[in-house]
Amino acid sequence: KATVNGEEVTSVPISGDGKLVIKLYYNRNSFNAVYHVVNGTTNTVSYRYGSIISEPEIPVKVGYTFSGWFADSGLSQIYSFGNAMPDRDVDIYGKLIPNSNTPYTVNHYVENLAGDYVLTKTDNLTGTTDTALTLANLKSGTIIVANGITYKEAKVGTTVQTTATILGDGSLVVNLYYSRDSHTLTFDVNNAKATGGTSGTVKYGAAINVPAVALAGYTFGGWYGNANCTGEPITIPATMPAHDLIVYAKWIANSNTPYTVNHYVENL
Repeated sequence: KATVNGEEVTSVPISGDGKLVIKLYYNRNSFNAVYHVVNGTTNTVSYRYGSIISEPEIPVKVGYTFSGWFADSGLSQIYSFGNAMPDRDVDIYGKLIPNSNTPYTVNHYVENLAGDYVLTKTDNLTGTTDTALTLANLKSGTIIVANGITYKEAKVGTTVQTTATILGDGSLVVNLYYSRDSHTLTFDVNNAKATGGTSGTVKYGAAINVPAVALAGYTFGGWYGNANCTGEPITIPATMPAHDLIVYAKWIANSNTPYTVNHYVENL
């Protein structure tokens, strides 16, 4: 703007006494410094032309580390603060890099013989913040037994989930559950007149109770893996294996079974 004697004017005649004084004022334009933060927010700060561009507060996000400020979006040229604001907007770039050592916890619960799930193992793991985990991939190979202990499901809190994200504050807790399989256990007495045979489903690892069997006139000769009772007898395992089990009783006829003979003679 222009002023004469403190008053703003757009035109003024030149005075004959040569005392005319015109004051001209020039505004300093303002431009924007735009701070772009990948995985964060974009902030804009206005600076007057020629003023010094200052470094803002370092962006903070839990589970992330700030990369620093760069002059290009590819984050290859470091930006130097302390420069004067040019006659244009300035773009400054930074990135919040997810930490690769963010902790999370995996608890493993295995079904016991009573049907309750008991904490058996805890894994304290680390991974990259905000990475999606496929929870089935976290199951423990040292717990699983083929056809005996089977992975069932995963929960975060009380919700069944197949995936979960590693939280930056390290608070993710995944609970994995493993069920105990059941198989058929049969003690076949191998004779319609014998008693004591049993058959039913038994959980893997449960104690096997061998029944007392009997057949009048015979002596029990052991349990076999086939109905003909050929080969060697089977040693019954103490606990239920991870498969169906059927065994057959062998009977040996007693050689001392008593019997009676009555003799009748015709009289006169």
